[in-house]
Amino acid sequence: MSPARDPLEPSEAFKFPKLNVQNYANWSVHMQSALQAKYLWLIVNGTETCPQKPDDKKPDNVSMADWKVEMREYIEWMSRDEVAQGLMRGAVEESQWPHVTASKTSKEMWDDWKKVHQDNQKKINVHYFFEELYTRKYIDGSPMADHITAILNIKHKITQVGETIPDLHVARTMILSLPKTPSWDLIKIQLFDIETRAGHESGSPVGIPVGFLTHGIKDVFYRFLTDLSINNSVTGNPCANRWVPMDQSLEKLLRILSFVICMITL
Repeated sequence: MSPARDPLEPSEAFKFPKLNVQNYANWSVHMQSALQAKYLWLIVNGTETCPQKPDDKKPDNVSMADWKVEMREYIEWMSRDEVAQGLMRGAVEESQWPHVTASKTSKEMWDDWKKVHQDNQKKINVHYFFEELYTRKYIDGSPMADHITAILNIKHKITQVGETIPDLHVARTMILSLPKTPSWDLIKIQLFDIETRAGHESGSPVGIPVGFLTHGIKDVFYRFLTDLSINNSVTGNPCANRWVPMDQSLEKLLRILSFVICMITL
């Protein structure tokens, strides 16, 4: 019968690609699993913190037995932390070592690699998200709802990394994503009119002038606003050239723009 294996001893469990500039997402999952198998993950993630270091010489007010227990607990934690550091350093390419030269513990090593590969990458990715937003184009004949959903998803990605982008700016981007043809340019003019009138400063009366729309779609447009609970307080002739109060929610605004596109292109 073979002897029991020391849980702190390196094993075959670390058979996964070493950390490089491209594989942090997969590496971090494998590395965490390996550390968990070695009972080291609670130290690396900061749950099991380092005990206070006892005095090198036993204080007079502490018994010898208690001092030895405290010293043993401290040394055991430090030893396990160094094992975790060694295992992680051995699981990365040498090009990754400079990122953790100032790290004093396994937790600091983990956090430093995460910052380099994940947090910094988010700052890079946001530029690609903006590029995707500005260059996305609507394919004539495809569902407008899918196009709007895609734009909202890109906006969500941008806000997830801590950046902000005004709702009306996204709406303007959606309009510019429409095809560059004479017929679509006529639609864009009307949509920009909506977008401009909807873009008043916060706190002032905000709404959509329904009077500029062609007479044939006023009634339907009015009912659409009512269905969205945007103009529940508005009564009277829907064809009147009046302001219809509007919630400045981006999603509702884009739905309105989508609706106008559909109605004008009938």
